[in-house]
Amino acid sequence: MATKRALSVDPIAFPSGKRRALLDGSAQLETLVPMPSWFHDTTAGSARCSSTQTQTPTFTTPLVAMPAPRFTAPAVNPTLANVTNLDLAQFTGQPIVLVFYPSDFDDLGYNTLQAYASQLPIFQSAGCKVLACSVDSQWVHMAWARQSGPRAIANVDIPLVADLTKSIVRRYSLINEATGFPKRAAVVIDANQVIRAFVREMPSLQEEISEVLAIVSAIA
Repeated sequence: MATKRALSVDPIAFPSGKRRALLDGSAQLETLVPMPSWFHDTTAGSARCSSTQTQTPTFTTPLVAMPAPRFTAPAVNPTLANVTNLDLAQFTGQPIVLVFYPSDFDDLGYNTLQAYASQLPIFQSAGCKVLACSVDSQWVHMAWARQSGPRAIANVDIPLVADLTKSIVRRYSLINEATGFPKRAAVVIDANQVIRAFVREMPSLQEEISEVLAIVSAIA
């Protein structure tokens, strides 16, 4: 059963034993809420997007209770198999779950997308938009959307954002520098485009989605 704990951000409910750490108004960690062992958030530093052709931009590491980094990028909806230009700002006014996964065509990406797609009606009933992002191009997304067979995703009604330059994943500080791929994580963004939680390193996708749904239900 969910329990409620009033924080300076706002009252929010989480499953018992897995309360999320939030930030208070002074942008310091709310120390009264214990951080679970699987939650390793970054509270300082910067992420850089390297380029040999242009000056390297510097991105501030986003924190819970800070504005979500905005982006505009190509995206593919597998159910439609079309490419659109997606702007995060177009979803202002509704909660967003931004799911990062390492790459297309592999088991982890497939399982992640199918797990979220299976719960999409619940997200939609809360007025929440689910987006997914990897460092593949829109053309790779399109090829995967059109693929048939055991790893087909034509049923996944979730826009797949193309982040070939890795600028989005770096803005959210979710790049695995050792591999160059995104870490698997979900970022919950509220209707005002403020980050409310990073959910990552959960023991299973089922537990991850349960956590995400609890947060979305509390802020919707």
